[in-house]
Amino acid sequence: MDSDTFFLELPKVELHAHLNGSLSQATMLQLKRFHADSGLEDKTNAFFDEFQIGAGDTRNLTDCFQVFNIAHSLTSTPEALTIATRLTLQEFQDDGCCYLELRSTPKETPHMTKVQYIETLVKAIQKSSLHLTMITRLIVSINRKSSIAEAEEIAKLAVEYYKKHPDVIVGIELSGDPMAGTFQSFVPALTQARNAGLKTDDKGVFSTSLSQEYQICVKTFSLTSSQTARLALNACQYVFADNVRKTLNDKLLNFIGKHSL
Repeated sequence: MDSDTFFLELPKVELHAHLNGSLSQATMLQLKRFHADSGLEDKTNAFFDEFQIGAGDTRNLTDCFQVFNIAHSLTSTPEALTIATRLTLQEFQDDGCCYLELRSTPKETPHMTKVQYIETLVKAIQKSSLHLTMITRLIVSINRKSSIAEAEEIAKLAVEYYKKHPDVIVGIELSGDPMAGTFQSFVPALTQARNAGLKTDDKGVFSTSLSQEYQICVKTFSLTSSQTARLALNACQYVFADNVRKTLNDKLLNFIGKHSL
């Protein structure tokens, strides 16, 4: 088996994927077409000249968050959010991902409330699970730029929908620009969610994939195929969805045994 095939077929566990940070350029193009067909205003033309990234190029933190802003503007309706989620989940599975913890912050836009946002995500994940073999779970994010009141609102929503859909929602997190806000300010909201049972804790931004990230890791640390497979196996210990941990573990062990690793 050549190295590209090995990295693609290796069952991979992705524990940190922000939806809007994982939108590929192909997905963004589809979303731009959707905006055009729907008559929605599109202010994202800068993406295709200023923010495309090629092999060997780099991005600073400011560039990264600008790409997030562009992605946010393309997922401002329930329909666009559904398209983005569906395409992104398919891309992760096509890349050999067997378990994905997707993260996203419920947002209020001119076309959708925070409630509609989280409902749309849950429904899109549930519908995708009917034809994908990859297991997907959702972690609700609080943006560091949020006010305390908004953080508490999102925490309450996370708890409410965790109780309704424990098979989909598994955690809550604080994310966003590390230069914004202070962690201590959000502790009460996170504690509220944790007490309710939630766990507390991108490929699009850098035009990469999980398989490519594994290849970089192998090259950087001179890992063997056996070490790489066991690195993927170790990731199973850290999934928030306790009820699928054994399934993932067995899948990796089967791969290791099949290829005598």
